[in-house]
Amino acid sequence: MSVHFSEGLAKHGPELGVKSGPSWITEAHDDLMSRNSAYQAVMGERTTVLSPAQATADNATREFLKAATKSFRVDLGERWNQSWAETGMLGSTAIPSKQTEREALLNTLADYLTKHPQFENAKMSVTASRAKELYQAMILARTNLNTNKADQKTARQARDKAANVLRKRLRAVISDLDTALEPSSPLWKAFGLNEPVRRSKSDVAKAADKAAVKAEKNAQREAAKAKRAAEKAEEKAAEAAEKAMKARQTIQGLGTRAGADSAKAGVTESDVALEG
Repeated sequence: MSVHFSEGLAKHGPELGVKSGPSWITEAHDDLMSRNSAYQAVMGERTTVLSPAQATADNATREFLKAATKSFRVDLGERWNQSWAETGMLGSTAIPSKQTEREALLNTLADYLTKHPQFENAKMSVTASRAKELYQAMILARTNLNTNKADQKTARQARDKAANVLRKRLRAVISDLDTALEPSSPLWKAFGLNEPVRRSKSDVAKAADKAAVKAEKNAQREAAKAKRAAEKAEEKAAEAAEKAMKARQTIQGLGTRAGADSAKAGVTESDVALEG
C-alpha cells in the first residue's frame, strides 16, 4: 500500500497541496524492506551456518568421548572407580547427555591427557591436542550462536523502528488528504484508499496502521519462508551427520567382529595341529 501512497503523491500531491513528496514515503518503505532483509539474513545465518556448525562440533565431541572412554577402560578398568575421577567422569563412564556437560568434560580431558600423556591413544585420536581442538570448536560455535542471538534482537528492533516510522508518515499523509479531499473524491483510490464517508482521527490512525502492518506482514511472510527453507536445510544436514555417524559405528563393529573371528579361527587351527 505504501507504493500506492508514493504514486498518488507523485501524481496528485502538488495539486492537492500535500507537503510530503513521494520520496518521503518511499524512503521509509525502502528502509523497512532493508531492515527486514537484514533481520532475515541474521536468522538465516543461525539456521543454515551456525547451528549446523555447532551440531558438527558436538558430534565430533561425542565421537571423541566415546573413543576416550573405550581407550581408558584398558588402564582404568571396565567399570567406573576412583581412578576415573581425574578424567572428569564422576560416578559413571557414560557420555553426558547435556551439551554443556560434554563441553566441560572435554576441557577436563584435555588437562588430564596433558598431565598423563601415557594415556593418550594416537591410533584412536585420543590426544590432548585433539581434545583442545574440539573444545575450542565447541566454544567458538556457542559464542557465535550467542552473538547471533544478540544480533537478531538488534536487527528485529531496527526493523520494528522502521515500521513505526513508515506508519507515522502514512498517518501524516492521510491526515493531509483528509483536509485536501472531499469524502466522495475519486482521488482516494489513487492513494490505495477507500472513499471515506466520515473519517475521524482514529480512522486516520487505523488506515495508516493498516497500510504499515500490511507492508510489515509482507516482509514477515518472506522472512518466514526463508526460515522454513533454512530449517529444512538444517534438518537434512543433521540427518546426514547422523547417518555418517551410524555408518562409522557399523564399520567399526564389522572390523571388531572380523578380528574376533580371525582370532577364533587361529585357535582352532592350532588345536588341530596339536591333535595331529
